[in-house]
Amino acid sequence: DEEGSGEWIFLDAEVLMKADEIYGTKNPTPHQVLLDTRFELPFDIPEDEAQYWTGKLERINMGIHNEFPLQDDDQRGPLPFAA
Repeated sequence: DEEGSGEWIFLDAEVLMKADEIYGTKNPTPHQVLLDTRFELPFDIPEDEAQYWTGKLERINMGIHNEFPLQDDDQRGPLPFAA
């Protein structure tokens, strides 16, 4: 429900393709986009189910932060390979 600080991400000019799938980007442009993403649970679910999904989202978020730590803009590289 709360608005976050967001993160400014540089947009890259080219995508890297392998076997008709995008696996990254290259050649940063001077353009940026502000990302502020959050997940919200539906209102009409039981409390125990809400706790389950809240815990699952928190574990996902921790995994993302551990796998892809935030970097300074000048250290940012191409996107990681998507499985």
